[in-house]
Formats: sequence, C-alpha cells, structure tokens
Amino acid sequence: MDAERWQKIERVFHAALQAEPSLRATILEDSCAGDELLRRQVEALLAHREKAGTFLETPAFATAKQTSGSEKPPSTSGGAARFGVGAAVAQYRVLAEIGAGGMGIVYKAEDTKLGRLVALKFLPETLATDASALERFQREARAASALNHPNICTIYDIAEYQGHPFIAMEYLDGRTLGEHILARTLVGDEISKLGIQIAEALSAAHSKGVVHRDVKPGNIVATVTGPVKVLDFGLAKLIGSQGGNALTKSLTETHAVAGTLPYMSPEQLRG
Repeated sequence: MDAERWQKIERVFHAALQAEPSLRATILEDSCAGDELLRRQVEALLAHREKAGTFLETPAFATAKQTSGSEKPPSTSGGAARFGVGAAVAQYRVLAEIGAGGMGIVYKAEDTKLGRLVALKFLPETLATDASALERFQREARAASALNHPNICTIYDIAEYQGHPFIAMEYLDGRTLGEHILARTLVGDEISKLGIQIAEALSAAHSKGVVHRDVKPGNIVATVTGPVKVLDFGLAKLIGSQGGNALTKSLTETHAVAGTLPYMSPEQLRG
C-alpha cells in the first residue's frame, strides 16, 4: 500500500470518527465516492475502534508520580472491584492503584507467597461476560506466558477473585516509549539500544509462533533498571494454534482490523 493510499484512508477515517454516528454513513459515501475497498477499510477501522476497548492497553507499571498518594478506600467502578492499600486479593496484598479507567484497574501488589512485586490487571465484570473481551484477555495471558525473554513482560498467573478475572504479571517501574518521546529524553545511542532490545523481543516471540500485532510506544516500557519490556499481547496471533487460527478467521470474516491505526503494517490494514 503506497503512502498516498494510506493518507486517504486515514483522512476518511478521522472525518468519519469526528462526525455524529448518524452522519457517518453519509460521510463515508461522499468521501469514498464509489471506492468500495476504501469504504470497507475505513468501516473496519471504525468497528475495531468501537470494540477494542482500552483495558489491555493499560500499562502494568507506574512512575513515582502515578503511585504517590494512591491510597483509596474499597469501591467499585465500571463493574471492576476496587481495593484499598493492604487489601488481600487471593495471595496478593495490594500496595497501590496504578491505573484505572472504564475498562479496568491495574494494581501494584506483593505476592505474599513468593515475596515479589507484581502488577494485577483486573478485567471488569461488564467485560467478563463478553466472550470476545474475555477471549482477548485470556489470549494475552496464554501468548505472553509462553515466552521467556528478558525484554518481554512476564506473565505469572491468570486467575479470578470475587468474580473478576485478573492477570498477575511482572511489575515494571519505568516509562513507556510514548512518554519518552513526548519528553524528548532519548538520544541517538539510547534509541539504537532500545531498538535492538525491541527487535530481540519480537524475534523471540516469532520463534515461538507469537505475532504481537500491536507494537507501539505505549506497549513498550523502558524500565529504571535498564531493560526494555514489550507488553500487551492482547491482540497477539498464535500461529499454529487452533484458537489463534479461529480468531484470525473471525477477524477476516468480519473485516475487523487488529492493531492501532498509526502503527499498523499494510498487511494488518488489509486484514
């Protein structure tokens, strides 16, 4: 796909996205001017945006700013259980809430059995009954847990507490590449080293038959101890896996597009 075609898709997509839902069909008809492939591509992007949600894009890490003053009383939000500092969640003790939104909550916690820090990512009850959301949630755990590499965020466990599914994973103290880009804190040599580590992580995943499909600055963390970590395998394709093949077939049949628009490869956009 050439740059001009991509720019046209992006232009029509943003025009439709900014319009009232009731006017989108008219905008698509006018903007696509009979180009049915263009219309299908834009409709697929719009459908993906509606369905994808943001829960699994919530980073399982925190900066000092995020964790400071984070003690909160137990409550509920968006159907997801909220726990105050010191609360027991299975074998974990909550230390801080490090990320929250309508699609879920992430906690910094201590594994009281193994004595290590973890991040707990809770899927809200409203999504726990959604088959596609639960499948993506479980797929992230399966895909990442099959990988053992210093540049891939480690998954420790997938479990349920009081009816809420959650993933226990490696706690990362650092900043996303997105934050570094905005702050302009990286220089030439550092960027090269980060790029090499990211490539090594993806190569290791590919060697195990796992294709990430949503690599972007927000899914890559530069930790304070040095290593870069790739996370969020919620859209991963498991090559050779029956579940992965079924998912791919489903996405193709519905013209759904896996990934984040500005960072998609041409083959992802084509479905």
